[in-house]
Amino acid sequence: MSQSEYTALPRQEIEIDSATNAIGSDSSRSSLESLVLPPPPPPSPWRVAANKVQKILVPSFLQRDDSAEDGPGQSGTRQTGSSRISTDWLDGLRGVASFFVFLFHHTMYGHPGLLWGYGAPGENKHLVMQLPFIRLIVHGRAMVAIFFVISGYALSFSPLKFIHKKDHGTLLKRLSSSVFRRGMRLAIPSFTSLFLHYLAHITNISPKRHKGSTLRSDTKHLLHDIDRIVNPFTLVTTNGGFHFNGHLWTIPIEFRGSMILFVTILGLSRCRAWVRMVTVACLCTYFMAKEQWNMALFLAGMVVAESNLLLLSEPAASDSSSSSNSNNSSDTERTWTEDFDLEKAPGKIPWYRKISSKAQKAGRKAGLIFMLILGLYVLSFPNKGAESTPGWMWMASLFKDNPGYAVNVWVSIGSTTVVWAISFIKGCQGVLETRLINYMGKISFSLYLVHGLGNQFIGKPLIDFMWNNFTGREPGFWKECSWLFAIALYIPILIWLADIFWRLVDAPSVTFAKMVEGKCFG
Repeated sequence: MSQSEYTALPRQEIEIDSATNAIGSDSSRSSLESLVLPPPPPPSPWRVAANKVQKILVPSFLQRDDSAEDGPGQSGTRQTGSSRISTDWLDGLRGVASFFVFLFHHTMYGHPGLLWGYGAPGENKHLVMQLPFIRLIVHGRAMVAIFFVISGYALSFSPLKFIHKKDHGTLLKRLSSSVFRRGMRLAIPSFTSLFLHYLAHITNISPKRHKGSTLRSDTKHLLHDIDRIVNPFTLVTTNGGFHFNGHLWTIPIEFRGSMILFVTILGLSRCRAWVRMVTVACLCTYFMAKEQWNMALFLAGMVVAESNLLLLSEPAASDSSSSSNSNNSSDTERTWTEDFDLEKAPGKIPWYRKISSKAQKAGRKAGLIFMLILGLYVLSFPNKGAESTPGWMWMASLFKDNPGYAVNVWVSIGSTTVVWAISFIKGCQGVLETRLINYMGKISFSLYLVHGLGNQFIGKPLIDFMWNNFTGREPGFWKECSWLFAIALYIPILIWLADIFWRLVDAPSVTFAKMVEGKCFG
């Protein structure tokens, strides 16, 4: 047999090896160098610009790189002790609330009766969308209340985690960073939205241009709106006061509520958990009594976050070892699992500890579901006419002296109850952590900032076109069908615009704030 039949290499590899040896010779190398192609010419500036525009216009979920900066107050899965508390659902809930706020503002055009509850006296008071639970889809005030509770939870969760670990050094660094960056995080996207509204006014393309306005008066109003955003000492109780983009009324509340929350965390950081929670609960009650319902919701979010840390986390090994120290034993936090440890009191087992673990779990789950349903019902409290609406009259009667404030009180209670219940129900969290809803959470702040102009220039003209050319404006089935068709065309466009705003303004504002912090802190 030939030598090639005994080799372990295929004939093709032998040929390749011999060719490689031939390439190593000087003559072969020189001949190959002459065959090397020149580098391709650089792309033209027009092609580079076209690629950049394409990357901007293509939605993020259609691009390969779908990475993005966190949204305001965005949080992820946090490690606490030996357990993991997922807070991704907060972003999903924020996304749902932001989308419902958009639906509220858009649906109010042509449907003013939605502010009343089902069964109130008068015309257009028996709509399906006025029923409890269903009305939450278009209940803007309720969704704003959820915004504030979520912000309180998200902003306080990490500092509270360090408090429970007794890592006060890291706590101070985290609070310092949060206070430093919070203003930039809120202001940069808000200023951009405000300036877009301003441009629409001074160029005479805004359908809401104020009569008699001039460049000087519009600029003066712009500066006034900017001052309202950056001033955390502004007492904002209603949704008025902004000349451009009235939806920005929540931003100074976010800023002020954040600062109050950070000061509260710092002041109570060395207190025991029960002292801190009772104190914060008293502060919530005080703010509600002073009709500062929005500030109360930030602190309520802090209470929900601390209850999660106490009931859902397990003590770390380092914590359990240090609990034997007499100096720290009084500060050791009890957890949900500790409350049902039957070995801690042999012979003295209370009656509720004799219940099987399955029954306990089922009872807790049933109680949480009941609290969620109750919270959603209370959250459905109508904006107007509750005192004469079946199902709400008793709740409204508790505020006869101040009926206008009743809706703020009840949506505050309802929103806190809903967020608290969801924080313990894994099934609800799973729905809010799905890919679509999580994406809506990422663009939630941008959607909130751009839907005002979107409604003016796209949403309402589409509805007017459908009503004027097909069905008319008389109430009826076909009018609502044309409205649904128009909004089905509008929603993808609005989400696309929010996605662009998120990538160009919202996410870079996070990076910019971190960069400035790094330059200033050293």
